[in-house]
Amino acid sequence: NYNFSGEIGFALQLGQALVVRAGVEGLQSKSIIATGTDVAGTTDYMNVDSKAVAFNPNLNFEFAFPNNGTSRFFIFGGVGYASLKVTNDYAVTAAGLGVYPTASAAYKETWSADVLNYSVGGGYEFFALDNVTLNIDAGWRFFDVAGFKYDSATTALRGGAIQNVAAGSTV
Repeated sequence: NYNFSGEIGFALQLGQALVVRAGVEGLQSKSIIATGTDVAGTTDYMNVDSKAVAFNPNLNFEFAFPNNGTSRFFIFGGVGYASLKVTNDYAVTAAGLGVYPTASAAYKETWSADVLNYSVGGGYEFFALDNVTLNIDAGWRFFDVAGFKYDSATTALRGGAIQNVAAGSTV
């Protein structure tokens, strides 16, 4: 299973050792498909197809160590502000409608959240051709998402009961 992502931006060298990188990153998860069953696990009550998308503008600062002119080692740190959206498509089976007769046979939920995220790491950049460099970096990103809220009002199956959920309420 693959998740799709990409980033576009620019780098601005502010001195011999300092580079500022600004960019926009997009992430999309592959569809996650799950089945809700009874307690024994023998009867399917619903199928769920879940997808997540993130849009993450970010700003990073790189500090380069002394180099030989054709390559450099560097460390970096940065911050981003991501907007995330999760979409869940539910399909309630005939057995599920027997247990929850007021449930809709199919419904969709969308949740969203905004979150600050942070990254630190290090890397190596070198000339591959006269005017082309290759950059290899590794690091750690703190991207803890909490506080998802419903994008729109919906009727949802929660905790074994049908509930009306208001737009903006916490998931």
